[in-house]
Amino acid sequence: MAVKETRPKAQWRVGQVIEEGIQYRGEHQFRVQIRERGQNLSLTFETLKAARDWKAATEKKLLGRHVIDPTLPEKTTVAAAAEWAITVYLERPSQLPKSRPKVPHVWERPNDKNLDSKWRWWRDTSPFRSWMLADVRNNHLTVWARTVLMEDVGDDVEDAAEALTEVKELEGDDKPVTAQTIIHRLNALSRLVQEWRLANGLSEQHLPNPVTKGVRPPNGKGRHRRLNKGEAEALAEAITASSRTWLPDAVNLAIETATRQSELAKLTWDRVHLDDEHPYVHLPQTKNGRERNVPLSDSAIDSLMRLRALADNHNAKCLARIEQARTDNQRTAALASPTWDKPVPVETGRGIIHAFRDAVEAYRTNGGNGLDDLRWHDLRHEAVSRLFELTTLRETEIMAIVGHLGRDMLEHYATLRTKQFRDQLPTADGAKGDPPGTVKLRPGKPAVIKTIEGKWVRLATADEVLITYARKMLDAAGQDLEDVQTA
Repeated sequence: MAVKETRPKAQWRVGQVIEEGIQYRGEHQFRVQIRERGQNLSLTFETLKAARDWKAATEKKLLGRHVIDPTLPEKTTVAAAAEWAITVYLERPSQLPKSRPKVPHVWERPNDKNLDSKWRWWRDTSPFRSWMLADVRNNHLTVWARTVLMEDVGDDVEDAAEALTEVKELEGDDKPVTAQTIIHRLNALSRLVQEWRLANGLSEQHLPNPVTKGVRPPNGKGRHRRLNKGEAEALAEAITASSRTWLPDAVNLAIETATRQSELAKLTWDRVHLDDEHPYVHLPQTKNGRERNVPLSDSAIDSLMRLRALADNHNAKCLARIEQARTDNQRTAALASPTWDKPVPVETGRGIIHAFRDAVEAYRTNGGNGLDDLRWHDLRHEAVSRLFELTTLRETEIMAIVGHLGRDMLEHYATLRTKQFRDQLPTADGAKGDPPGTVKLRPGKPAVIKTIEGKWVRLATADEVLITYARKMLDAAGQDLEDVQTA
């Protein structure tokens, strides 16, 4: 039975069909009309609820029709649905006896035992137990799974302590939860929605299954997520729309410096050295317990300068409110306003994680494309990957900048330099790794010299700059340029 969207009574027109079989006839007049198999039944009620109840009971009694209530998902909690699944679908007692029964229960279907334990978790422990079924969406489940598995933490040890507190609030204890456990719970929820929906005659349109593709976490696989093509623009749009004005520059700093979330959260202005000959930020406490200095690119410097301007503007407004306060209450409220006393105004790394997550979810909720399963720690992967791909820094130098890298991660990043390794392999003309200006003598063939573009050309046809450079190299080797050219 299709149900039209219910609107406030003030918007109902006299004679309007509110939903199938119910017509609005004026104030406090809801007319029910049932026409089936030659019968014509009608009655008018003062309330819409009374009209619905009479219509449902009449159809069930006279016509033997199973009445579908499309609003049921909006008034049934996850716990109530799980209780139905345990007691009706599995035909098990609501509460299990404390002592083990002498005769083991014989399960009708092979997976029923697993479903029984998981459905009891959704009923008794799940943070969604008081949610209405219609309110549970795939993005809610994704955030929950990522929080419980502490996937946003990455290798940030300090932030892990804060994340563990959130896990304890969700799970009731701080015991580690594996990805496989989360997958089992989500599978049970998916089955619960399917069976409950079928039992109540509802379609997927009435109650979509929230356990969609991508909600279940990967099981035991390493994560090397990076920004895909076009995602940089999508990410910029998402974070620019955030109410946290510092977020765009915090994201840029993460990509430009590969700093972890807790390192950014603890960064203070006295550790930012923009006036140095080579600007850098000093991190006195990192994951491996060692301090390190992180060099700043021009883009990172611009972000820190914008953050300084935002902080100064915010603090000036706070001071103005204090000075303009006319009453004690106004002054107390003005003094209570937090000041912006460091680049990223958050207490811990979790503040950055939540701000980033909120911005990405809002972007996708508003119809944005991309950023699927993108996490804050993925920005560090992007930053380190770029250092390996776009620079000629040695691995030890990169590790000095980004901090600790495990052996498996180091091996992963090293594979990004495959193209560089290929370019350095020797060829018929000479070694690709030779610097520009290198002269190669070939028996029986004209001498060649390497250009700035990396190409080998005949020495006789080279430009004056290369010839001058070659003359110096040959002089140092005790050879004469003219002799080489005529060789």
